[in-house]
Amino acid sequence: MDKKERQAIYNAASNMRRSVLAFGKSICRDMDKVKTRFVGEMLFGMMVSQDVKLTKVGAALGEDCSLKSTVERLYRNLDQVDLSPATAAYMEKVVRKCDKNTLLFIDDGDIAKPYGSKFEGLSKVRDGSTGKIEKGFPTVGAIALTAPS
Repeated sequence: MDKKERQAIYNAASNMRRSVLAFGKSICRDMDKVKTRFVGEMLFGMMVSQDVKLTKVGAALGEDCSLKSTVERLYRNLDQVDLSPATAAYMEKVVRKCDKNTLLFIDDGDIAKPYGSKFEGLSKVRDGSTGKIEKGFPTVGAIALTAPS
């Protein structure tokens, strides 16, 4: 890969990171700067790593400090940040884009934890893989398909 191609990839990655951080800022308008930055970094890290584990998110951020320090910072912020204002702002953005032609896809699912006993919020769910009633968590996913803007 030559220098020009590397520069193009670097520019695309920088633009993507900037866009994700700007999106995070737009849904965190009522939060302070540290919490807003945290939300943007988590969104970017989850998108790049395609994972929600803090070690994977932290590695995807590619910071100059140790991965352990990055993960500790993310964990500390995750423990302190109330994401309900950001979630509400995100939902407002989605609702504004929806109209009578919007297709909504709702997927109710589950996360089975048959051997779990100490998880907060553990309940009974139907395990979609086995068809048995197990301990676990119900989940709901929603996708809104709108016309291009």
